[in-house]
Amino acid sequence: MKTFLAHRHRPVRMMRLSPTRLLTAVKIFLLCVVGYCPQLLANSGAIKTQTPEIRLIANHLPPYMMVNHTETGTTYAGFEHELTQKLADTLGVNFSYYHCSWSECMQALMNGEVDMAHTLLRSTARETFLEFIEPSYLQGTHVTVFYQRYDDKRVIDEFSDLQQDNFVIGYVGSTVYFEEFEKAKHLLKMDVKTTETGVSLLAAGKIDVLAGFDELFFDLEKSNPNIKKIMKKSDYQTSATLQSHTVISKTSGLMIHKEEIGNAMRQLQSSGVIAQLSEKWVSNIR
Repeated sequence: MKTFLAHRHRPVRMMRLSPTRLLTAVKIFLLCVVGYCPQLLANSGAIKTQTPEIRLIANHLPPYMMVNHTETGTTYAGFEHELTQKLADTLGVNFSYYHCSWSECMQALMNGEVDMAHTLLRSTARETFLEFIEPSYLQGTHVTVFYQRYDDKRVIDEFSDLQQDNFVIGYVGSTVYFEEFEKAKHLLKMDVKTTETGVSLLAAGKIDVLAGFDELFFDLEKSNPNIKKIMKKSDYQTSATLQSHTVISKTSGLMIHKEEIGNAMRQLQSSGVIAQLSEKWVSNIR
């Protein structure tokens, strides 16, 4: 979009040229007259066309984002990657990824180290540092489950059971679970930073319970077939219907373009692009 480039334009200031610079300018003018100007400017790098770039988080979370590191480089796939490509094409910009764990991603969005992220659930805490772009998408039922060690005989079949025996409950910070859990001050909660760390702490007996979601463990089960011998789901689960949004860091310079980005997202939704990507990648887990 032209407006992305418009903010890079600045008023031209008139400046006085020294005799040396004036002579150089005259030479360039004469070269232009005889037809060498385009080549001269291209070789000297005097003119460079800059395309704006959006930086997004790349947190490996199939099927939303799949990051594959190989000897020849890094490849990406998933709903978020294809949505990023479509959005960049619509806006006429480039994009790059910032690889991070979930807690690192949230911190990067907080301090403006990255500009944008896709498929984030809305919460009051997140609204303090993120601009949630309408329209929302990927509405679905998100089930919070609580995992225990496989040999733990204690029963958790209701919310109050999370307080028994001074349970230490692991959770991944900046993740949206459900309101009652997030506001509960009487529970002993520990931010384990990543799901993998949480599983390790659970297996080692450092925490008693790990809060999570089924989809967070799909890829974990592929890499560790014995995961079900380490932990199990408790009987207590709770669900909520939530919607995902594309978000912009409020400390990012991209905020001045939030209206354009919202218009582009509405265009992708009205044209059926987002629905097609959803059907391709996430319809089987919603």
